[in-house]
Amino acid sequence: LELMKRGIREFSLAQGQEIIKSSLAAVAKTEVKPEDFFENIEKISGLLTKKDDSFYIFAHLSFQEYLASVQIQELNQEDLLIQNINHNWWAETIRLYAAKNDISNLILAAINNPNITSISLAMDCLEEGKSCSPEVRQRFNQLWIQGWENR
Repeated sequence: LELMKRGIREFSLAQGQEIIKSSLAAVAKTEVKPEDFFENIEKISGLLTKKDDSFYIFAHLSFQEYLASVQIQELNQEDLLIQNINHNWWAETIRLYAAKNDISNLILAAINNPNITSISLAMDCLEEGKSCSPEVRQRFNQLWIQGWENR
């Protein structure tokens, strides 16, 4: 999630250590060094790729986006997605989040800040999302029928 917030795909070992140190200590049964953790993730799962001796990158951006969507759900940080409804960088993370959550607030955010990015994202979320209140869905449909460009 922190990488998404920073708008980056790659991170140095020092940045990665800063990001995961407290979380790693909370979940590991034994003391695990962050550099060993990253090395194991790279070798065992292939989720991370080492660019050179000190930089890592997710093997595919979709892994980073998926993990961010899960963390947003776990930490109840939907507001972060709402704030970024108009930013392409967050689009796939929003879609992945929508697939497992109620999307009413995301659709309202798109209605309140309509542009090509937010409206097309709202359409995707309505198609792929877990649930949306009928009132919000109706508001979106009315906006669509009226032509959001004329607002």
